[in-house]
Amino acid sequence: MLENGIATAAQEEEESFGNAKKPLTALFSIQQRIEILRKQIEEHNHRYYVLDNPIISDAEYDQLFRELKKLEDENPELITFDSPTQRVGGAPLESFKKVYHRVPMHSLDNVFSEEEFEEFEKKILRFLNLPPDSPIEYVCELKFDGLAVNLTYIDGIFTQGATRGDGIEGEDITQNLKTIKAIPLRISSFLPPENETAAEIWSSSGSPGLIEIRGEVFMTKDELKRLNEERSQKSEPLFANTRNAAAGSLRQLDPKITASRKLDMFCYALGYHEGVAFRTHFKFLNWMRESGFKVNLYSRLAQNRKQVQEYWDEWMEKVKSLPYGADGIVVKVNDLKLQDQLGATSHAPRWATAYKFPAEMRSTRVKVISVSVGRTGKLTPVAELEPIGIDGVVVSSASLHNQDQIERLDIRTGDQVLVRRAGGVIPEVIAVLKDKRKGNELIFQMPDICPLCETPVIHPEGEVDFYCPNESCQSRIERWIWHFCSREAMNIEHVGPKLIQQLVGKNLIQDPLDLYFLKKEQFLEIERMGEKSVQNILDEIEKSKQIGFSKLLYAMGVRHVGKRVAELLAQHFKSLEMISKADLEEFQSIEGIGPEIAESVRHFFRSKTAAEIFEKIKRAGLKTSFHKEASGAPDTQFTGKTVVFTGGLESLTRTQAEEIVKDLGGVPSTSVSRQTGFVVAGKDSGIKQEKAKKIGIPILNEEEFLKILKEAGVRIS
Repeated sequence: MLENGIATAAQEEEESFGNAKKPLTALFSIQQRIEILRKQIEEHNHRYYVLDNPIISDAEYDQLFRELKKLEDENPELITFDSPTQRVGGAPLESFKKVYHRVPMHSLDNVFSEEEFEEFEKKILRFLNLPPDSPIEYVCELKFDGLAVNLTYIDGIFTQGATRGDGIEGEDITQNLKTIKAIPLRISSFLPPENETAAEIWSSSGSPGLIEIRGEVFMTKDELKRLNEERSQKSEPLFANTRNAAAGSLRQLDPKITASRKLDMFCYALGYHEGVAFRTHFKFLNWMRESGFKVNLYSRLAQNRKQVQEYWDEWMEKVKSLPYGADGIVVKVNDLKLQDQLGATSHAPRWATAYKFPAEMRSTRVKVISVSVGRTGKLTPVAELEPIGIDGVVVSSASLHNQDQIERLDIRTGDQVLVRRAGGVIPEVIAVLKDKRKGNELIFQMPDICPLCETPVIHPEGEVDFYCPNESCQSRIERWIWHFCSREAMNIEHVGPKLIQQLVGKNLIQDPLDLYFLKKEQFLEIERMGEKSVQNILDEIEKSKQIGFSKLLYAMGVRHVGKRVAELLAQHFKSLEMISKADLEEFQSIEGIGPEIAESVRHFFRSKTAAEIFEKIKRAGLKTSFHKEASGAPDTQFTGKTVVFTGGLESLTRTQAEEIVKDLGGVPSTSVSRQTGFVVAGKDSGIKQEKAKKIGIPILNEEEFLKILKEAGVRIS
């Protein structure tokens, strides 16, 4: 039952609400009853959806909910954002707004064996300068098969929820997340964790002003079965697995559709936070559980690598019995100070890894080995397979990567092969069942001419790959446009491979930039394109003009330029014009860009194709210079400036300092160049400070750096 105070108050109000002849004379008594009902309903939600321990019947719960809904309908001025009635509300959205994460939501690197996990630990010890036999305490958690999200609470109220997206930018799915009853709309308790130590911080007000909780939204296997049976009766496409179903359900523009699918969530990480900190990750998990969040019960402390392996062995055997999908375990360093020291690479934390379970393997036959041509002209052999179900997904093809891989596997057309989904995602041929050969299998050789445009292929010396050099090859153009429109590049939705093929085939576009000059009438020439579909596409194309400069660089599809290299180029040169004028030496001076990448970038930016593209980019009105995305914060001395740290700071760690600079509109960097705005020099600073002096870059000591932070309103504990 609920606390006696609440129950008693409810009983005192009963006569007023139960007797129609006795009018309510004061608004505050209505408000009091509404608050009582909200507390009761949220308590019952917590017991049912988090603790799996209901204490009232569904009918009794419905009666409480109906009463609250009636009172709020009659007194709309008393409706609050965190009321249980607001879990499903509002009209369908036109689209999802973008959300920039205050702290990046990194993905995890993977290990697949005891030896690989041992190497992961060695890297940790080397990075921390600890002896090889030093014990590291870990937290082991199941790796859920769902969609990562970030929940923002301000003064204890759930105010925003977002997808992980590319780790830097996600989508605002607040209304959909509110339909998940395992997610509290208000944090129930701000009590400090048990056995609070001096190493922990807790705000004097009793609650953090802002705290982000991260976790995984998932769908159970039983709910997937129910949903697919329902979709089958309506002749709708079935979801392949629980992850796809959860992701598809969360990205519905109508929250009522999301609410009709029983999604759940486990919370497992801390994002940005103010006024509260913890000594260990395990203590944070316990605090979340005590504060009303759903935390998986199977998380466990491991005192050493041996205990991590025992946890992995245990769950590899038991994972199939879980009601939800899990494809491995996540291992995290428990000490949060050590996590901070270890920091992260551009895409993954150094203090955590996913230790994956062995992928399911199935055998099937190679029908034929075909060749695809990518956006850079690379020819990739692909095994076309007799369809086979693996981990709930139908697999009908798998990349064979290159001729060397084909020869290593000795794979031939007609072979029986073993296939798995590498990392639980990408189909991969891992072995040929040679004892099942019949003698009529065909040996494969890479073609001498492009299979699509019949241009003679080239095989650069020292490389394993073959290329079609024809920049007008239709396949290259189509793949380039598809890459340009992808979510991690310009994020132009509704422009998929089939539409691109038709646009190129009708000679309406020859490169991605031509999309910006198409008229509605031209789109309507395409088969099955209606007014509404065309308008959606035009809106997406227009919206993409606000995408940042680094994503435009990535979208251009330059060979060897991935997301990280694109960010480095944008930060260093600041504009398309500066990149186009740079020489090979300047490209190679950027930390993280080697000779091969530098030559590829220089070659592209000096090409005739690039000159034509740049002209279209300007006419289209795309962003051709680097700037910090607007965050609502006022400009500071760091806004739009590149900041390089050298040496050690006493007041805060390097990671903390870099995050503060990001929040103030600056761009942390690891290398000093003429484009650097400031160098912050701490203890034992070295060559970077000397280089900054030589080329006249302003140098701040720690005291001067902290003064700027103070002026910007940043408080350092």
